[in-house]
Amino acid sequence: MNNFWNLVKINLISDFKLNKVFKWLKTKSHFKIPLLIFSSLFLYVLIMGIAGAYFYMFGEIFNEANAIHLILLLGISVASFFSLITTVLKVNGYLFGAKDFDFLMSMPIKNKTIISSKLFGLYLLNLFFFSIIYVPAVILYFYFGSFDLISLIISIFIFIIAPLFPIALSGFIGYIGGFFIYKFKYKQLLTIVGSLIFIVVIMAFTFTMPETGNAEIASFFEERFKNIYYLSVFAVAAIQKDFIALLIFSGVSIIPSIIFILLVAKNFIAANDRTKRVYRNKNYVYVSKTPSSIRISLIKKEFKRYFTIPIYFFNTIVGPIMSTIMIVVFLTSSQEVLNGVTLDNSLFYLILIAISILTYGMISTTASSISLEGKQFWIMKSLPIPTEEVFFSKMAVNIGICLPFIFINPILATFFLGFNLVGFVFLILIPSLLIIFISALGLLVNLIFPRFDWDTPTKVVKQSASVLVAMICGFVVTAIFIVVGYLLLDNGLDLIYVYLAGSLLALLLTVLVLVVLLTKGKKIYERLSA
Repeated sequence: MNNFWNLVKINLISDFKLNKVFKWLKTKSHFKIPLLIFSSLFLYVLIMGIAGAYFYMFGEIFNEANAIHLILLLGISVASFFSLITTVLKVNGYLFGAKDFDFLMSMPIKNKTIISSKLFGLYLLNLFFFSIIYVPAVILYFYFGSFDLISLIISIFIFIIAPLFPIALSGFIGYIGGFFIYKFKYKQLLTIVGSLIFIVVIMAFTFTMPETGNAEIASFFEERFKNIYYLSVFAVAAIQKDFIALLIFSGVSIIPSIIFILLVAKNFIAANDRTKRVYRNKNYVYVSKTPSSIRISLIKKEFKRYFTIPIYFFNTIVGPIMSTIMIVVFLTSSQEVLNGVTLDNSLFYLILIAISILTYGMISTTASSISLEGKQFWIMKSLPIPTEEVFFSKMAVNIGICLPFIFINPILATFFLGFNLVGFVFLILIPSLLIIFISALGLLVNLIFPRFDWDTPTKVVKQSASVLVAMICGFVVTAIFIVVGYLLLDNGLDLIYVYLAGSLLALLLTVLVLVVLLTKGKKIYERLSA
C-alpha cells in the first residue's frame, strides 16, 4: 500500500510540476504564497460560477416545466462526457507508452499497483474538472427544488464514483486501440477526425434545439441526454432516493474499473510495447523534387506541425467553425423577423461581422507557435533565415485556417438574406484585416511570454500565459468594435459610414501591431533562447 501512495505522490508532483512551484515559492516573499492560493481558488470559483450561470438559465426553464431533475441529468451527462473525451486523449500517453515505463518496470512493484496509481491520478484530475460542472448543477437542483439531507449525501457519493466509468471506458478504448493504431501511418489523424466529429455532433445538437415552449425544451433535453449518457438517468434517480438505481449506478461505475485493472495488469508490458511499434512503408520510390523557397518550406513545416498535434488543431479550429455555426443559427432564427419586417439587410451583415470578429479572436495559432518549437528552437535560430520569414510562416497558418470561413460566411449570408454588395464586401474585408491583426498580435504576445519547458504540447496550447493574454486581447478588441459600432449607429450615422469606420479601425490596428512586431518583436526574437 505504501508503494501505491508513493507512486500517486510522484505522479502528482510530475504532472503538475510541483517541485518547480515549491522552488519558486521559496524564492519569493511570504505574502505571495497566500496570493497564489487565493488566485487559484478565485479562478476555480470563477469558472464554476460561469458554468453555474449557464445551468441557472436552463434551471429556470426546467423549473417552469416541473422537470428540475433535468438539471442533474444535464450536469452529470456533460461532466461525464467531458471526462470521457479528455481521458481518451490522455490515456495513451499517460498509462500506455508513458515516459517512466522503463523506470517503473525496473522497480520491485506489482503491475496492479502501478496501474492503480496511474488510474488514481487520472481519477483525481477528472474529479477536479468534474466538480466544476457537477457542483453547480447539484446546488441549483436544491435551489429550485427542496433540500433533502439524504439526497445531498447520495449526491456526494455519486460525485465520488461518477468519474470511474468514463475513466475505465477510456482505458479500454486506449487498450483495444493499441492493437490496431500502430499499423496506421497517420496516427494523429484519428484524433483529429474524432475531434471534428465531436464538433459536428455539437453543431447538430444546436440546430435541432426547439424554439417553442419550456415543456418542449425540457422534453428535448431529457430525450437527448438519455441517449448521450444513459447512466446519468440512474444517477438522477439515485439522488431522488431510488436505492435500486443507486445500486445499479454504483455497480456499473465500480466493477468496470476493477475489471480493467485486473485485465491490463496481466498485459501491461505487452500493451506498452505496442505503443513503441512504428509503421514502416516498404515500397520506397525515389522521386526527384524541385527545391522549395525558404518561405514555402517554412509554411509547409508550420502546417505539418499544426495537423500533427491534435490538441493544437482542435483548440484553434473551434473559433472559425463557431463563426459559421453562430452565423447559421442567427440567420435561421431571424427568418421570422425578416419575413415580417422590411429592414435593410446591411444591418444583418453588420451583426454577422460582429459574430465573425468575436469567434476569430477567440484563439490564435500564433499565440503558441513560438513556444511549440520547444527545445528545438535553437535550430530555427541557427539557420540563416530572415526573422520576417519566420513570422510570416507562423501567421500564414492562422490566416490559412480562417480563410475558407471568410468566404463561406458571406456566401451563407447571401443565401439567407439575399445579395447585398456593400455588406458582402465588408463581411470579407473587416474580418480579413482582423485575422491578420489577431495573427500578428498572438505572435507578439508569444514572443513576450514564451514557454519552452514543456513535455506535452497541451501545456503550451492550454496552459500558457501567452494563450490566455492573446485570448483576453481578442475579447477586448471585439468589445471595442461592438461599442464603436453601437455608438455610431446610436448617433444616426448611415450604415456605409459604420462599415468604413470599422474597416479603418481594423486597418489601423493591423498596421500598428505589424509595425511593433517587425521592430520590437524582431528584437525580442533575436534575443530569445530556449
